[in-house]
Amino acid sequence: MLFLFAVISLCAADKPFPKGIYEEVILADARHAVSSAQTVVKSLETGKMDRKAFEALALDWKKVQALYIAGELDESFADTPYEIDIYHNAKEDVTAQLDHIIRSNEPLERAMFKNSYKTLTALEYLMFKKPKNPEREQAMALISARTIQTKLSSIASVYEKEEKVLMADESRFNALMMNQLIASSYELKEWRVGEPTGWAKKYKSQRDIRRADLYRSALALKGIQTILQTHNRVMDAVGYVDFGDYAIRSGAKSEVVLVRKTLSSAIKDAALLNGELLSPASKTLYTDLGRLHNGYYISLIGALKMTSKILDADGD
Repeated sequence: MLFLFAVISLCAADKPFPKGIYEEVILADARHAVSSAQTVVKSLETGKMDRKAFEALALDWKKVQALYIAGELDESFADTPYEIDIYHNAKEDVTAQLDHIIRSNEPLERAMFKNSYKTLTALEYLMFKKPKNPEREQAMALISARTIQTKLSSIASVYEKEEKVLMADESRFNALMMNQLIASSYELKEWRVGEPTGWAKKYKSQRDIRRADLYRSALALKGIQTILQTHNRVMDAVGYVDFGDYAIRSGAKSEVVLVRKTLSSAIKDAALLNGELLSPASKTLYTDLGRLHNGYYISLIGALKMTSKILDADGD
């Protein structure tokens, strides 16, 4: 009874659901990502390859990517995440093609015609590779960064434009959040942790950091931690009524407690890796993420009597 009273009292004072999550997480993160992209662009315009600025942009993008719903609000934005970031979706060896452009004399406006050349993946390569033609590489990086900034600005604009309509349809918002939490937790477990560490069946016992997201910038684990913290801001936040609070009020208290405990364990175990994603201790994190995914996909979604538009078991 004391616990329920505390929740009710907190909810009365905090920003209501779902407005709190939308404004404090989805919209705020999109705006921060735009700002980070602008910083990268400005540094490149002055001829600097500012790797700390790239880190801020990359991690801000991970937040946006984890809860990306712009494509559901405006179908013309359905493919935008893949136009910004081709991790696990590359159809070609973009680094080899970028190297070819670096060696060539073709004008960059013509040479950088493919979208894959202007993604975060490409920008990371250009900013963290060993320089061979610094001036040309910096110019290429600037083209990539400007493109990313434009796309992020468009995402933020969609969120601003569609806020009123979505906030009037709580059921739709809940379904979108649930789908993203499920999809993101699957990708965390299988793609971002399981595949590089060799814990996933696809690469059983074959560790290779090159299968990790953001491995060139040594941000693989930080990216994972950022996504986990983003989940936590949806499920167990302070200052607004979060999805966990909503689910408890809807009768899913035990399921929310499970998810919150699992999230807390995953965040703790990721920190214990001390930056070493390939540490044998990553098996504990992999196990945590499996429990988190099941907590969303089986326990929470069942308790809320919702349906999910989720990836197939093989990730396709």
